[in-house]
Amino acid sequence: MQFVGSESDSNSLITVISSCPQSVALLVGQSIHCHIIKVVVDEDVSVMNSLVGMYGRCGNLDLAQRIFYRMHRDTVTWNSLISAYTHSGHSSEALSLFDQMLLEDVEPNSATLVSAHSACSNQAALNHGKWIHNYVTEIGMEFDVSLATALVYMYAKCGPLEISREIFNAMPKRDVISVFGYGIHGNVRDALEIFQQMENSGMKPNEVPHAGLIVEGTNMFGRMIDYSITPTLKHYACMVDLLGRSGNPHKAEAMISTMPIAPDGGVWGALLSACSIHDEVEMGERIAKPALETDPENDGHYILISNMYSSVGRWEEAERVRRMMKRRGVRKRAGWSAIEVGEEVHVFMVGDRSHPLSVEMYEMLEALSRQMEELGYAIESGFGVCHVE
Repeated sequence: MQFVGSESDSNSLITVISSCPQSVALLVGQSIHCHIIKVVVDEDVSVMNSLVGMYGRCGNLDLAQRIFYRMHRDTVTWNSLISAYTHSGHSSEALSLFDQMLLEDVEPNSATLVSAHSACSNQAALNHGKWIHNYVTEIGMEFDVSLATALVYMYAKCGPLEISREIFNAMPKRDVISVFGYGIHGNVRDALEIFQQMENSGMKPNEVPHAGLIVEGTNMFGRMIDYSITPTLKHYACMVDLLGRSGNPHKAEAMISTMPIAPDGGVWGALLSACSIHDEVEMGERIAKPALETDPENDGHYILISNMYSSVGRWEEAERVRRMMKRRGVRKRAGWSAIEVGEEVHVFMVGDRSHPLSVEMYEMLEALSRQMEELGYAIESGFGVCHVE
């Protein structure tokens, strides 16, 4: 179009920006952004919304935010940035932006509320999620399939499975329902019951979930072919994890050897974890090589191998793995946890003492540790702790 001298309009610009594959979206998008400024269409809200969305998808949240605050904003603008924050793991910022949207009297739509509930799910912000649920009810917005499913997932992820199930049962129409919430809480039978209901209704699943029971899980994996679903690496990783954790790491290794696709770090990591759990050191040594070759930046692989050696007193090998990790520049990612108190979510890192109540919290931990020792509990010392600076 540019080559033959035709002028681009807002529709063509939006189409090009939206259709850019993510691998080249930032480079192409920046070029289009420059063109938009040159031809003075940077006041077109729809065009600028597509730019906010594009920069958000590429993870360039600073640029997305700068455009957001310099333009005339509509509901789609807010949705684009809230969604970008949510999918980039910045759930707290997403919820703050949603609150700001309401303060500016911008009316959210279903897409806004789906993103907000996803942010609540990511951060386990149950109270905030409940508040948004009540807000939707108060304004009389219809619970479409997407919004109801987001609520089901949010309550399941945050804990109150009974509320999640109530919403699920009340849905007049359902699409492919994720049973992830039941799986992570160990409610395997409920997860399988919902899956059976989905099959009985004639609905075709798009993924077969791994529920945690070896017979049922294996049967469900085998039934994927009935739905013309080709197992992906994630499905194989789930099956390897299922077999490995249930005490069948050799069966898991046999499954990997028959895979029609090359196993990735997730598949090898699942088997490596099983070797660590069941003290299969010899197999673990064999699995360590392909695990590190396919995913050399995964700190968890090095730590599993090192701890596996430490558990059987092979300290030199454990130290060798730690040195390898340090030499390759792989750093151990700090563990973190979050807890919601009132309307505020508190996030803690390992060894974090920045919280204003950290002194009282550590005193409580010490008191609990003493009580555990008095009751006869002892810290498991079979594994060496891997600290890599």
